[in-house]
Amino acid sequence: MQIHIKIDNASFPLKLLNFEMDCRILDQGTLENAEHLIVRSEMFRHDMNFSNLLMKISNQKVQINRISLNTVADSMDTWLEHGRPVGTSWLFQIRQVAGEEPSRYIQILRRNAQVIEWDRRSIKVSMGQSSIISVSYGDSIFHDNGYRREIWIVKMEVLHR
Repeated sequence: MQIHIKIDNASFPLKLLNFEMDCRILDQGTLENAEHLIVRSEMFRHDMNFSNLLMKISNQKVQINRISLNTVADSMDTWLEHGRPVGTSWLFQIRQVAGEEPSRYIQILRRNAQVIEWDRRSIKVSMGQSSIISVSYGDSIFHDNGYRREIWIVKMEVLHR
């Protein structure tokens, strides 16, 4: 089944597009015309297919809700390997799992990448001669949208060097 998104041409450019992740939606040109995407996902656990779907999103301003920490780590690796344009800024809302914290991935990156600077909650890594990837997060926050859970907000962005 194919999905067709119909939006009046007078609505472009779209400021914000909020949708549930679906591989059929990613093939729509409408996504590329949105300045900011908010993607809802039910992928609490790691799924390589989901990681591959995320890489189809070419928008620079994206927020992904309800995603696993491992999927975010895959995205970091993919950005480092294949690059993203300067100005790309994605926010990931990660459901907190007991004993896991994003600092674990910062430590792994610290050992395996060309680190420019780092601390417990952030890291800047070289993406070549002209750009860096910056990954950071703050304290977990309590989120109550009917599910009562703690989440991490991880920001991943590409900056000029």
